[in-house]
Amino acid sequence: MRFMPDRMFRMTRFWLGMSLGFILIIGTACSDEAELTPEQKNLFATWDIAQEIRKDFREKKSDELLALLSPGFPGKVTIKKRLETLFLGLEKTALHLEMDSGIWNPQKHTIEYKAHWTFSGFLKKGGPRVFKTGECRIWVRTGEPASSQVIEKIIGDNFFLMSLPSQKNGNPGAT
Repeated sequence: MRFMPDRMFRMTRFWLGMSLGFILIIGTACSDEAELTPEQKNLFATWDIAQEIRKDFREKKSDELLALLSPGFPGKVTIKKRLETLFLGLEKTALHLEMDSGIWNPQKHTIEYKAHWTFSGFLKKGGPRVFKTGECRIWVRTGEPASSQVIEKIIGDNFFLMSLPSQKNGNPGAT
């Protein structure tokens, strides 16, 4: 008398091997996570500046947007006026800002991002939808690990300097 047929033994051995392999894969995937170094945290935070910009555009917070700019950023007064006019004239806003790639400059402690953006919003008083898109380069200074990251400069299509389209009949943006 045989205890276990030969074919059943091979199948059991196969599934046992598969189960052990699966357990090993899961075990290596769930290994301990290493803490990021201060430099890595800083680099990650510069990438996250796009998320902060999107959130502040959605919530129409011009002061928070201006706080992301370095003190030496040119045209802060102009940017503040344009943002306030834009936000007052729009019912809803949305900005999709995508950092495509970045180049780290260790001497200046900046990252030059290539980015593309899409802005949309609805004019108040039943006006049409505003839709603009562009590409730009954004220089973000990493600073010290404890300090926040700031935008040094933007070259190209600048989403901070958008304005409402001109309309007639007393609607927002009328000239």
